[in-house]
Amino acid sequence: MPEWLGSSAEWLWSGLKAIGVFLYAFFASGSGNALIGTLVGAGISAFVSYKLARRATRLERERRDEDRLERHRSRAYSLLFKLMRISTDAQRAYEHFEEARQRAIKDGLKGIPWTHLLLIANKPEPVKIDPEELIVVMQFKDDNLLNNVMNIEAMHSSVVEGISVFQGIRRDTTKDMPARFVAGSMVTELSAEQRDKLIPRFYEMDTLVQSLDVMITELHMLAQSVLPALGDKIRSELKVTTKVAYISNK
Repeated sequence: MPEWLGSSAEWLWSGLKAIGVFLYAFFASGSGNALIGTLVGAGISAFVSYKLARRATRLERERRDEDRLERHRSRAYSLLFKLMRISTDAQRAYEHFEEARQRAIKDGLKGIPWTHLLLIANKPEPVKIDPEELIVVMQFKDDNLLNNVMNIEAMHSSVVEGISVFQGIRRDTTKDMPARFVAGSMVTELSAEQRDKLIPRFYEMDTLVQSLDVMITELHMLAQSVLPALGDKIRSELKVTTKVAYISNK
């Protein structure tokens, strides 16, 4: 063994013996109890601080989750109210066209001629669904519901635009047409020249009315299925107990 190694080992052993003697004397004198008490107190204090910190973190996480859930509820209800408005528009337009159909049947006609479709006094307005509202529906993980929500917005926009176009053409076409009442009905008399000039307009309006008739029927049926499905998802996924009533007239 090298001489320096033996010397170092002796110094190490001597140092350990000195530390042992010191600790024995320290605890034997009663100061060890104070040290143990200090260590135990510090440990308890650290443990309590750790538990409080974890509880504060958990509460903060729960608060953020609740805030996020509340935002989702708000957006979901906003979407539901928009779809209720679309459903109401579809219901009123459907009834308006059905009344025109019945007038045509009464006159022995098929379909809905433009002459039997009256102007809608309270014309529907477009409804815009926000991306944040669609994100809420995406989180429901129901592809069918998401597609129907997007489709119903597009169909409603098409119906609103179609009604606006039809009413504009109808006003422009009929404003200069001579008319008089005969047996309680409005009768328009046209010369051959006037008739030939207006025939393209008549055909355009008839075609537009038939297209609107199909679109409104489809929109009406889609609204009747989408609203209950969305309401059920809001209650089950977002923990909402309130049940919103809506028009349902299948």
